[in-house]
Amino acid sequence: MENVQLVTNQIAQRNEILDRHAVKKVLILYEEKVFFIGDTCLRFDKFRYCRLFFANASVHLNISNNEKFLPQYKALLMNNPYIDQVEVQSLEDIGYDQYDAVVCVIPDEGRVLSILAQKYGAPASPEPIGFAVFSLSSFYINQEKKLNVLPRYDALVEFYRSYPNNDLHELYIDAAERAKADSWLEEHGVKEKEEVFIFLDSSAKREKLLRMDVYFSVVKALLERPRTKVLIFDEKNMGKEAFYREWLGKELSSGLIFSKKLPLREDLALLASGYTKMIFGPCTGLLHCAAGIFNRYLKERMPAHKVPVMITYTGKYERTGESAADWWTKCPLVTCLLLKSRQGMAQVVELSALPPRERTRTDDVLPCKEYSSAMLLTIINRKLEKLQTVQNVNV
Repeated sequence: MENVQLVTNQIAQRNEILDRHAVKKVLILYEEKVFFIGDTCLRFDKFRYCRLFFANASVHLNISNNEKFLPQYKALLMNNPYIDQVEVQSLEDIGYDQYDAVVCVIPDEGRVLSILAQKYGAPASPEPIGFAVFSLSSFYINQEKKLNVLPRYDALVEFYRSYPNNDLHELYIDAAERAKADSWLEEHGVKEKEEVFIFLDSSAKREKLLRMDVYFSVVKALLERPRTKVLIFDEKNMGKEAFYREWLGKELSSGLIFSKKLPLREDLALLASGYTKMIFGPCTGLLHCAAGIFNRYLKERMPAHKVPVMITYTGKYERTGESAADWWTKCPLVTCLLLKSRQGMAQVVELSALPPRERTRTDDVLPCKEYSSAMLLTIINRKLEKLQTVQNVNV
């Protein structure tokens, strides 16, 4: 206990005198209790503000207890210009004194403090430890307050909140990966001038999905369009192809493409393909990833007419008080649909078209099972026609 108090005092002293411009090496400690691709994509994007804040430093990310998710983490971090190195070490094995600043994004900070006390809290060393230690855990992840024992880095939080365009998250698929995705689609039957519509058909929660008959009516309508292919992700090779063929029949199923057991990074590249015309699905992480990819492309001056239509349909959320606005207000490339009860009738509205107060209202939101295919196809066709008009102008 004495060591813990001593190192706590040393941390406070060191943090007080930290000059962020003199920091040369930053360590981010990252853990999360449960992995969700969208949540993680959005969290990882915030790491760029560590690099921008510590403008002269290299940034190392250590993932200490989530090794089973390491392939997914690396898929989301690949080509990220703001993380110099991804490491996998136990908290006990890290040489913290190799860094100028340690930033904690971790559910149980008490464990970090205990380890620091064992390593650096000897009473014989009364001088402050040689590195700063800050908490950003409550800023990044849901965390029990009792576990938040390290000092929060308010200066970095304020820097993030004041930085221009901080609402547009990014994910980095380079030109070579995009070209490889184009080739993969061509190898799987996509021809020149054909368009690929990506349907996302899974969610961690069943209530986020459409009724099966409604979903397949929408898929069928898109497959009936000329020069169209529909891509379905089957990352676990669950046998989706047989299921889809049973619903759609042999003729329409010829327009389906299945991505089976591809690594996450390659599926992300398929979202970025030049053939991709639309990405459609529930409130799911892959749509956040898609938005991040094209946010970056637009920053790199991709013409807006080359960005695919992106649509997410939402309904009543399971958790009381949670709304679609929490996830999609700061995602302008994605059209977020809500199903609202208006004068006893179900009506589809776009989140961005609602007044600010109305966006977070949840008492009139209907569940996703109340959507009809006609509602959805009206929106989809309108968005596709608008994109086609813009593309024709730019030919």
